[in-house]
Amino acid sequence: MLLRKCRNPDTSKSSKVADKTVIEFNDWITVRNIPKRCHEYPLGSRSALDWVVDQWQIKTHKESGIVNDPNTWAEERDDPRYILDLIGRVVTVSMHTLDIIESLPPLNLAGR
Repeated sequence: MLLRKCRNPDTSKSSKVADKTVIEFNDWITVRNIPKRCHEYPLGSRSALDWVVDQWQIKTHKESGIVNDPNTWAEERDDPRYILDLIGRVVTVSMHTLDIIESLPPLNLAGR
């Protein structure tokens, strides 16, 4: 699972940047039309969706060679769609949380 790369529209160079509107889940599933706004909801130093994409990747431990495959974890729990559904839930929660935050009245801390 990774964010698709595209040409950087801000430069004339051929550098590539992550297209945060598309997640290549695997060779046959691509999630498209992810709202860019969902990346504005941070969990620490990155967005909630960036955290999910980073944490739910197939990784191999360098020293031991042990492969951590989240797909196997999901299948063992008889929920092979878990990670794909998680992406949808995180996008939804991020968007709703941003709506709630934006609807809050401003704090008047200067008039204490």
